[in-house]
Amino acid sequence: MENHAVKLEFENLISENLTYAVISKMTFDEYKKFIVLLFSKINQWRNEGLTRDDIDSFIKQHYSKITSTDVDTDVLFERRFSAVTEELQEFCADPHFWNTNFEVYMDKWKKGFATNWYKQV
Repeated sequence: MENHAVKLEFENLISENLTYAVISKMTFDEYKKFIVLLFSKINQWRNEGLTRDDIDSFIKQHYSKITSTDVDTDVLFERRFSAVTEELQEFCADPHFWNTNFEVYMDKWKKGFATNWYKQV
């Protein structure tokens, strides 16, 4: 698949799902499934040509757009949204994601899901 098509798929998944309207209504289990799906797809797409720069440039724009319109009082949304965007901007953009076995990388999320951080305020 061409890099442009992969990049577009990534941008669509983020634009359609990583929003206040979607994330704020997710149950913990739905959020967990979304995270697994998202990073599984990113893992697939990186093997098809998605680059760190593709992720970083789009996430910076998306983050600015969402944070300028989100509800500041929704702490759980902010935790969930920030966890994903910080991973995409900081960790996916460095060797922790790009040079690590995917299952090992996902153990980090599993450990986080075992806490109440993503479940309640």
